[in-house]
Amino acid sequence: MRSNKEVLVDLYDASGRPAWKEHPTLTNTVDVVAIPLTPDHLRGCVISPLSRKNHVPDDLALTMGQDLMVLGFPKGLGDQVYNLPIARNASLASAYPVPFNGRPFVLVDARLHEGTSGSPVLTKPMNLAQLTDGSVALSAGNPVYLVGIHSASLDVEVDSCKKRYDDPLGLNCCWLASLLDGLTS
Repeated sequence: MRSNKEVLVDLYDASGRPAWKEHPTLTNTVDVVAIPLTPDHLRGCVISPLSRKNHVPDDLALTMGQDLMVLGFPKGLGDQVYNLPIARNASLASAYPVPFNGRPFVLVDARLHEGTSGSPVLTKPMNLAQLTDGSVALSAGNPVYLVGIHSASLDVEVDSCKKRYDDPLGLNCCWLASLLDGLTS
């Protein structure tokens, strides 16, 4: 049986300054931060952190329309016993890794809600593999890559999208995973 524990992390230091790290060259323009954790925060926890090796490899082409998934807790919904997230279907809606309107995010087409901000946007594992003889077989262990981090829908006012839409577009900002390189060491 899995067990969970709540870990409280101070967002401000003793002098009242933010404890989080912002991107060194994109301060106040990117909706992604890193919050340092201490060994005390992680004592008794088993975690599998994502790292640079989980980013989309340079030689892997992601195409518009490609299936993605977003793991999160939409409107707070998740497995209450095991504290596990919900996976939502998504697809890549703009060219990857081209910054949309010059900002370091791509668009993702998905029905996402409050509670998924900060959620990882991942490539969807495929269950089929084409064999060298041309046949198709079930495949195990397909890698899953971090495309980026979900931030907001375009229905919400974002710097690059000043328009508010009456009919939700279902398009969401996914900050590129490469931004994490400037936040963590």
